[in-house]
Amino acid sequence: MLAGGMGLRWAPGEATWWLWRPVWIAALLVALLPFLFVFGGLETSSRRPGSRPPGPLRAILGAGVTCAGLTFLALNGAGADNVVGVNLGPALLVLTDVGLATVGTGAGRQR
Repeated sequence: MLAGGMGLRWAPGEATWWLWRPVWIAALLVALLPFLFVFGGLETSSRRPGSRPPGPLRAILGAGVTCAGLTFLALNGAGADNVVGVNLGPALLVLTDVGLATVGTGAGRQR
């Protein structure tokens, strides 16, 4: 909105809308780069020294679990009528992904 509604004036799927997609992707990349520099080191520093990063299968499984949790949150909302006030099922799915996608898998090879 700060850029004057750049790309928001056209219905999704129109030719003009598609022509603006590269501009949108570039704008999102510029907006996310500061977060990468601030938080990128936190992901690797949380692993134990000598542990291997999770493999591609765990990364794919983690991405699927995250998508499922976020889909359930989008469909049902984040709030719930329970003690903590949060829809726990989808929230736990998303948190499970953190373990799947970031926790190391034992000792790595010695170099």
